[in-house]
Amino acid sequence: MGWLLCYLVTLLVSHILSLCTCQDKIVPGQYIGGNHTLVSSLGTFSLGFFNPNENSTKYFLGMRFNKFPNTALVWVANRESPLDSPDFFMLSSDGNLVVLDQTRKLVWSTNASVSASAMNHTTGLLEDTGNLVLRFEEVTLWESFDPCDTMLPGIKISLNKKTGQQRRLTSWAALDDPQPGKFTFGIDPKVPVQAFIWKETTPYYRSSVYIGKDTAHFQNPGGTAFFLSYNFDVDDVYLAYSVSDSSVKLRVWLDPTGQIKQQLWQNSSKTWLELGNSRPVDNCDFYAHCGPNSACRRGEPLSSPCKCLTGFSAKFPNQWAVGNWSSGCVREKVLTCGNGIKSYFSKLERVKLPDHFVLLNNRSMSECESECQQNCSCTAYNYVDATDGSNIGTCLAWFGELLDLEENKTIFANDIYIRVHGSELDSSENIKLEWGKRIQIIEGIAQGMLYIHKYSRLKIIHRDLKASNVLLDEKMKPRISDFGMAKIFEKNQTEANTNSGYMSPEYAKYGHFFEKSDVFSFGVLLLEIISGKRNAAFYRFEHPLTLAGWAWKLWKEGRGMKVIDAYVRKECPFDEALRCMHVAFLCVQEDPIDRPTMATVIHMLGHETTSFPPPKEPAFLAHSNSSVVGSSPSSSTFSNNALTISIPEGR
Repeated sequence: MGWLLCYLVTLLVSHILSLCTCQDKIVPGQYIGGNHTLVSSLGTFSLGFFNPNENSTKYFLGMRFNKFPNTALVWVANRESPLDSPDFFMLSSDGNLVVLDQTRKLVWSTNASVSASAMNHTTGLLEDTGNLVLRFEEVTLWESFDPCDTMLPGIKISLNKKTGQQRRLTSWAALDDPQPGKFTFGIDPKVPVQAFIWKETTPYYRSSVYIGKDTAHFQNPGGTAFFLSYNFDVDDVYLAYSVSDSSVKLRVWLDPTGQIKQQLWQNSSKTWLELGNSRPVDNCDFYAHCGPNSACRRGEPLSSPCKCLTGFSAKFPNQWAVGNWSSGCVREKVLTCGNGIKSYFSKLERVKLPDHFVLLNNRSMSECESECQQNCSCTAYNYVDATDGSNIGTCLAWFGELLDLEENKTIFANDIYIRVHGSELDSSENIKLEWGKRIQIIEGIAQGMLYIHKYSRLKIIHRDLKASNVLLDEKMKPRISDFGMAKIFEKNQTEANTNSGYMSPEYAKYGHFFEKSDVFSFGVLLLEIISGKRNAAFYRFEHPLTLAGWAWKLWKEGRGMKVIDAYVRKECPFDEALRCMHVAFLCVQEDPIDRPTMATVIHMLGHETTSFPPPKEPAFLAHSNSSVVGSSPSSSTFSNNALTISIPEGR
């Protein structure tokens, strides 16, 4: 009945309506029709009746960038009710903005709740941000920043955790049809710390996991910075984009094929520039591409992007052999836990965390591990540091299959600890250790290296010191193994490089090796033990820094404690941790002369009052600085350095 009354009142006053001639607002008694538009105060946006493109015969009340008249609409009012002609946009007698067809039939309304005293005094205003607002005096009653298929700076994708109210993007049905399509983009209502693209009701793409409040910074090829901000610590959680230069036009668009695209307008070419962050594009972007309990490896060949996690094998090997990975992987050995049986966890680094996790807030790192350790149903966990610097953060736990896990992430990457059978851990796995045990291992390796350099019957240079060649006994005492590389070398003999990640520059580039080459490898190993991160994880084409480069950057920024493994960061002595880091940087210096001997290393590690020389920038700070990193030349020529290396005998 209310709308019938509105319609009758509209008919009565229609003869006194005037065509709106003002620039950015519409007031009672005015209307927009035909090819007339509202234009925002600075001329950035225009609002009027448009065809979606030149092939369309339907009209929609829509908004577009005013200076780019042939670009797509960024907001549409009557998405579900296209018009055959450009008709009427006006304020109705109840104070709402409405679209009427040529018979004065209601097509669309803002549907705001307007008090009786305000009904004849509301205003429609097109702001220069691209927001159309309905106002009474200074109060906003409704706004168009409830997005259609496009996000502009200032628009939020949001979810109110209390009311369940959502703001989502919904794609067009086609490029020439703004009616709602098959794809939507929004925040996960079940676990509101991640976003999804759904194809109808089926997950199509899932974002990384966002914990807390932060802003990610990106740089486009033209130099303009744009930002993704999020806050998941409030009741009304959101994602939003912004730009450093307001004159630069950014839009984030969910296209009819289900892709989220980030685009900047290029005045020179009069086109939208894709920023290269569109999703989904890679196989690993598509939800659960590799099935459960497997990892999709970004950048791998299309023929083999999937691998089973440690302790798992393909559920249906024949399907995997022909490129169908949807069935995923199953455990090879039944896990045993409880009754005092200790569980083991394999650390997988730099991943997009899998779906279907449980958030356990207000936990420390040790509490997070302990809760998963004690619950036999817990298959994996992850810990996120608190943003306030305290030792209380957020624990994520999984209690079933691990789905939609991705490796080789470059941004929003995390580490995950996956429960495995004890027999499935090899010597290269990162077993979680207390700080005291790490110091014991560091000192043990240093003593072992000093022995083979100085006190063994024959002088030995190891040349292949790395984590997998350090064996730990039941008391966690280290023993250096694999002396397969240690043998007698004749003049001009050649040898293939074996492990560039730990290899000193002089060995990698020229084949020169001596005691200081082992010191370099020890420095890399020391950084691994301190950080809990594998050096190999940094030797990927997406990552610009080496492990030493990453640690050095934090050190120079005064954030050295961030290098320390989060598992022990709160418990380790501050001075001792930084001293170990300082020693590691001295060991990985470019020039062997700047590196200490193993005897000096042991002295520095054990004496708090020792004055250390300041370290210089480490060798191989970035992969691009040295093309030899990661390469494996077939041969290299060694200098005649008069060193005799022999297979070691027992001490």
